[in-house]
Amino acid sequence: MNTDWLNDGRKIPDEVMLYIRIMAVHAVRELGQSPEEVIKVFNFNRHCIYDWLRQFDEGGYSALESISAPGAEPLVTNAVDEWLKQTVTNMTPLDFEYDTNLWTCKILGELLKKECNYSAKINKKVLDTVFMIKNKNPFSQLNG
Repeated sequence: MNTDWLNDGRKIPDEVMLYIRIMAVHAVRELGQSPEEVIKVFNFNRHCIYDWLRQFDEGGYSALESISAPGAEPLVTNAVDEWLKQTVTNMTPLDFEYDTNLWTCKILGELLKKECNYSAKINKKVLDTVFMIKNKNPFSQLNG
């Protein structure tokens, strides 16, 4: 059994953390226990219990649920992603009047700007994401 979570609360699953927060708040608000003593039992920093109590006071037990951060907007939209996959797997740069049959970031960037009015920079990270196409390797012609 992995016990890393005993020393690092960030490794405790969200569902388990919800139960811990509910038990801690219940002990303080319903049973009259000291917030300082309750949080010592769970081995968390003392500021946690006061955050949880504030959240509970503002929204009840449901306010103690974990909320995932929304994250950044994707660089590549679904439409651009699909266009890239179709273009790279079914065509070559020769089809667009380039003088090579090998795809490059520069060529794809130019085509995206022309064909999709997409101006974000195309880099290796974007291409790695796009080219994870099951059973198809658009660069297979490089290997022979």
